[in-house]
Amino acid sequence: MDEIRYNSILVPIDGSSKSFEAYDYALKICNLFGDCSITILHVINEDNIKQIHTHQGEDINALLRKYQNQAEKYFNKAFHKARSKGYEDSFIERISTTILQGEPAAEIIKFTKEKDFDLIVMCLRGKKHIAEYMIGHVTERVIRVSKIPVIVIP
Repeated sequence: MDEIRYNSILVPIDGSSKSFEAYDYALKICNLFGDCSITILHVINEDNIKQIHTHQGEDINALLRKYQNQAEKYFNKAFHKARSKGYEDSFIERISTTILQGEPAAEIIKFTKEKDFDLIVMCLRGKKHIAEYMIGHVTERVIRVSKIPVIVIP
């Protein structure tokens, strides 16, 4: 049997505690392999922005900036978690972040193919608020379409 090796892990987060549990799990996996890298991905759901704009009249660009700022807060929390768990700077330097816009499942799959990840670690369900996309549906679609292994954290 071939040796299992993960070099590049994708962790989609939506800011929910469950998505950070998936991130914690990815940290542990990556730490086992030593030279592994992690990319934390947040997808801004454009449909939600359009709905808020339509129903509440908020400026689309202002909404987009708001969601980008929120994603940066999620990323800062992720880096803080890694430091607080005692991971060394050389390990933390291999963690990168990306913000995309679009339909979350489609963007996750497309990004996975573009960047040649070999594992996705994500939560089963995340935020269920009008401004956030229900990741349970996203997770299901990613599992069905992904060509690489997906670890789902319940």
